[in-house]
Amino acid sequence: MLDIEIKPTNDLTVDFSTFYSHMRATNYNRNWMFWGSHVINGGAGEMPTSYTVTNGTLTSAVFPNLGSPGNNHQYAIVDEIFRPGTYSETSFYDIDLKYRATNRLTFSGQLGYTRGVGKTPKQDVFEGDVFNTGATYTMHGISSATDVAFPNGNPSNFAGTSLDWIFGASPAKTEDKETYGQIDGLASVPPSTSAIPSRWRKARTSRSIPSTPQICRSGTARPTRATSPAVSAEISRALPG
Repeated sequence: MLDIEIKPTNDLTVDFSTFYSHMRATNYNRNWMFWGSHVINGGAGEMPTSYTVTNGTLTSAVFPNLGSPGNNHQYAIVDEIFRPGTYSETSFYDIDLKYRATNRLTFSGQLGYTRGVGKTPKQDVFEGDVFNTGATYTMHGISSATDVAFPNGNPSNFAGTSLDWIFGASPAKTEDKETYGQIDGLASVPPSTSAIPSRWRKARTSRSIPSTPQICRSGTARPTRATSPAVSAEISRALPG
């Protein structure tokens, strides 16, 4: 962060400020999850041997393992995601000016540019179906996290796990930027002390989210969930007092 203010004359003040930040965010995401909707399947799936319903919500349930090799039953799904080199970056440049033209007329203005970038250069992704583990869970409202267990499963052992699909926008990059300008004028009208303000502002913003295909287990491409074309907008207006 840098801020410099200068006053070339008694009537003119100029302030320049700038900021830059770069955060390295390489991350590893591991999810071993109970696939409740798959197990219950809208009432057509497995029935729990015991359960609790609170205000119409199934807040706890026990699903013993009904599967065996060759007759698999799925209770869990696992995601292993590694994103090396991921980063976010933000910066801005801003100039503020104030000029007193006369004792009754003052102008102020602002020029600036701001930019933010988030990028994931690469994603290494594996998603697998986990079979024959059984599952139990108990919700605790908003007081604490839900307890989930897989009595016949071992999250550190992937033996028998079947590939589901491989996903991830890679490389993925999102960029937001804006260029803006504004001028304000303030005039005092004698003999009263009231003032007549006037303002003009112009801004241009843009966002870019490139579309990158994802590959599912069948080898076909599908579009990413978070894709959209680049969008931009420009605003120009004059506001009377």
